[in-house]
Amino acid sequence: MVSDDIFAAELAEAEAKLAQTEETLGKDDIKVSYCLDKVAEMLRSKKIRTLDAANMEARAKAIRAKHHQGTKAATTEKQQQIAETIKRTSEKQHRQRKNKKRMQIAAATIFVLGAAQPFVLPTAEEKKAVESLIAAAKNFKPNEMAKSFMDKNTDGAKAAAAQQQAHNDEIDQYIDESKE
Repeated sequence: MVSDDIFAAELAEAEAKLAQTEETLGKDDIKVSYCLDKVAEMLRSKKIRTLDAANMEARAKAIRAKHHQGTKAATTEKQQQIAETIKRTSEKQHRQRKNKKRMQIAAATIFVLGAAQPFVLPTAEEKKAVESLIAAAKNFKPNEMAKSFMDKNTDGAKAAAAQQQAHNDEIDQYIDESKE
C-alpha cells in the first residue's frame, strides 16, 4: 500500500533525525526528548512496536524531568510562591466551575422530572396578609371571646361562632393554597 510505504519512509526519517540529534547534542538534551516523543507518537498511531513507543516516551519524560529539575532550582522562592498561588487559585476555580455545573445539572434534572413545583415568591402584600393571619391565629382565644359574648347575649355567641368559623375558613384556604 502507498500509505504504508509513506508511513515507513516518514518513520525512518524521524528515527534518523532522532539518532542525529542524540549524536549532535547528547542523549540528555531536551531536543532529544521532542524527537523521542515524535517517533513514539508515530508508532502509537499505527499501533506498532508499542513497547518501543512506551520506552521512548519514558525516556523523553525522564529527560524533561532532569532538564526541568535544574530550572526549578534556579527559580526564586518568590516565583515558587507565585506558582503555588496560581495553582491553588486555578484548582479553586476548577472546583467552583465543577460545583456550578453540578448545580445546573441538578436544577435541570429537577425541572425535567417535574419533581418540584415552580417556585413563585410571594409579593409583599401576600407576606403581610400571611403574617397578619398568623398573628391573629396566635392571639385568638375563642373560649374567652365566646364566653364574653354568651354572657352578653345569645346573638353575641352566634357572632363569635360565625367569626371563629370565618377565621378557620381563612386558615384552611391559606393552607390549601400553600399546598398547591
